[in-house]
Amino acid sequence: IILDSDGENIQNFRRYISSSYPNFKVVKSMSSPKGDYIGDIVKSSPHLIIADVRFFGVNGSFSFAELAKRLPTVRFLLYGGLNDMDYLKRSVDNNLSGYMIKPVKPSDLGRSLEDAMEFLEILEKKEQQLKALGESFKDRQNEFLSLFFSALVSGTVQTEDEVRENFQYFNIKMDKDFTVARIKIDHYKRINLTMLPEEKHFLIYGIYNVVDMSLSDVSHVCYIDSFNSITAIISGMND
Repeated sequence: IILDSDGENIQNFRRYISSSYPNFKVVKSMSSPKGDYIGDIVKSSPHLIIADVRFFGVNGSFSFAELAKRLPTVRFLLYGGLNDMDYLKRSVDNNLSGYMIKPVKPSDLGRSLEDAMEFLEILEKKEQQLKALGESFKDRQNEFLSLFFSALVSGTVQTEDEVRENFQYFNIKMDKDFTVARIKIDHYKRINLTMLPEEKHFLIYGIYNVVDMSLSDVSHVCYIDSFNSITAIISGMND
């Protein structure tokens, strides 16, 4: 986004960016702050804001600080007089990508855009890594659900608020009151001696299905907590 009260400056910046830095796309420009101008800028979700430090006038410090607050990863590429740097530095210091002296030279703009691009590429790579991690986490969420259930049954999760928070996080529908039941296989050590690993898995999984189907009329969740034990959390029963 380009913010400048001088329309000619905006056009010069647009032409230079279009011809020399096609990786950047100018999604919006403003020649005066009108209406909900901060909201309009935020809606455009810019990665980089190129602006005259005096664009917002007496509201400049507040406006830039508000943009930095509402767009935490945005970078500011500002230009103005030598004395203008201190005018806004405290408002956008952590988000400042560069500062150029007016009139802006193409070489200064190019150097500043290179610096901004390098930062944004690093940021994009981190975002992609976090997105991949998030997708991977979704696939493994049941493992954490089992950990929560085990902690609940063992008494590690002790406060009702924590229980409710986890129920909500894992989208578990429970009434205010609930019962925890454990179903265990008798004489498992002796039975275990006669079974192959695959048979142990089938045995406990078969019991899990019986428990799950038996509770189909009430709110419940159940999980396998060991080779010889199923835990069920049951709700919605009077008795």
